[in-house]
Amino acid sequence: MRLCRDTLIPDYKRLTDIVKSNDRRIIVQLSINKHNRPERSLTSVDINNLTHGDIRDIVSLFAQAAKRAEKAAFDGVQIHLACGWFLNRFVNPHYNHRKDEYGVAPKNRARIVFEILDALKEVTPALHITAKFSFYDKNNGDTEIADCVEICRQLSEKGIGSTRDTRRVQSKK
Repeated sequence: MRLCRDTLIPDYKRLTDIVKSNDRRIIVQLSINKHNRPERSLTSVDINNLTHGDIRDIVSLFAQAAKRAEKAAFDGVQIHLACGWFLNRFVNPHYNHRKDEYGVAPKNRARIVFEILDALKEVTPALHITAKFSFYDKNNGDTEIADCVEICRQLSEKGIGSTRDTRRVQSKK
């Protein structure tokens, strides 16, 4: 599933209408696989070589996808921070060797995630925002548990997973 183009909104709207007609709620997972330049797949790009402009572009792509999710009537979005995908690698010190404000300490490696969260809250304030975490990497070393706890604590402080409008995210029993 993708939310990379406005032309996809009507199909997603049909999906959300079906789900909601059955008295259920639905969220969509936001992950990123391609950079805005097609020749640069983010599943293989070296995150250490991304410019600050590249990072701003990535944050913007997440915000644009969240806006499309809102237009398609999703109740919320989930930031995909798992399974060795781009953001998971960004927070993992095995992959992230940056020496700037996006590297070294856990809060810096997670800075892009915090920026994405802030952007989502700004452009889609009514959507519930949560995240899927996986800090295990069977091939290249896990993110330290203490780092995971720190990142989760900071995301919690920033309001991830908090319900601003419980009527939108709780299904009726």
